[in-house]
Amino acid sequence: MIRALSARLPVGARAITLVLNAALAVVVGRLFGAEASGAFFLAFAVANLAGMLGRLGSENLAIKILPILFSTAKSAEFWAEMRWLRRVSNWGSAVIGAVLFAVAGIWLGVSPDTAAAAHLAILAISVPFTCAAILHSSALRSADHIAKGAFAETGLSQGLTILAIVVASSITDVSAIVVSIAYTTSSILTSLIAVYWTHRAVPRDHTPVARVSKSRAEVESMLQMMGSSLLFFLLTTGPLYALGIAGTVREVGLYNAAARSSIVISLIPSLQTTYLVPRVARALASGDLVGANAQLRRAVRLGTALGATLAILMLVFSGFIVGIFGEDFDASRPTLLVLVIGQAVILLLGNVNPLMAIGGLERVSLIFGAVAFALAIPGMLLAASLGGAVAVALVFIAATLAYSLASALLLNSRLGLRCFVS
Repeated sequence: MIRALSARLPVGARAITLVLNAALAVVVGRLFGAEASGAFFLAFAVANLAGMLGRLGSENLAIKILPILFSTAKSAEFWAEMRWLRRVSNWGSAVIGAVLFAVAGIWLGVSPDTAAAAHLAILAISVPFTCAAILHSSALRSADHIAKGAFAETGLSQGLTILAIVVASSITDVSAIVVSIAYTTSSILTSLIAVYWTHRAVPRDHTPVARVSKSRAEVESMLQMMGSSLLFFLLTTGPLYALGIAGTVREVGLYNAAARSSIVISLIPSLQTTYLVPRVARALASGDLVGANAQLRRAVRLGTALGATLAILMLVFSGFIVGIFGEDFDASRPTLLVLVIGQAVILLLGNVNPLMAIGGLERVSLIFGAVAFALAIPGMLLAASLGGAVAVALVFIAATLAYSLASALLLNSRLGLRCFVS
């Protein structure tokens, strides 16, 4: 019964994970204030960036090749691919986690009172476990266990973290460092659960299969997908880094509160991506361009309509929304307004980044991301020093809009995929 329910509620499961994403910021903000919140989420962004490097694109390659193996009942080949992908992810994430821990240790040695460095040292331990969970999330989604895949990716770790810090703070006075400890512990539990779910979703077939090896072109494709996702993530989290370098930790906290709230606007395309990308990948693999476009057209129209409605509501109730984080976050309201309006406009172009990866445009996507990042980061640093979180938000929206527009036009001209509203 539980299995049937989870299979039928992929959108609901993804919605819960995104709500938990915002709820974590609310809980940390209310308990510890804007400055402490900024220190944690700055370190959290760095740890997530390290995880993307450590996985080396294995989760992207998984969602590209595993759905067709599952749909054709080739479970032996499915697990052979997973063994190769896990080796890549495990080794890469272990190395990058160790490097991150060393960097945090040096940072603490130079500036022992820096809260972000202490958070980073603890979060570095979580990197291999988070990477394992995300890779298995791709496997679960490839096997049509979309709800479980959504929880394995982010939701379960953040939900357990919220539960842990709320319980701890209700029992005794705790410092903000408990958030990193709770998240690291939660990531370990989530990785174990994700592995268990995957083995239940795709039973092992002991038919002998040759050891998987990848050609140079396949490895380059995987790394290009990783690079594209990494640059897009850098663009998304760039405001936090820019404010951490050229602004203040408090401004990081204010921006994070606004960004975590505005994520509601991109809620619908994010929900759709969970189930839409594997379906489009299968359609493209079978040469069904008409079917792929029909799915994309329905998705972007629905996403735009619902997203615009959410945007209007958030503009009207923006004061109430920032008040949820506590009085310390009143100054984040202008930033929220900028992000809400910008995200609503970006909705019109569809969720281009994963489509570029599954459409074989990894190299071009990487170039687009590099150009957007190269132009945006200097602008963000200047904006952070001159105008704080609001100015940085304006630069971020402009860069993201340019990247999305270029990608949408390329998908249409090169592959005939129309992911934008029409």
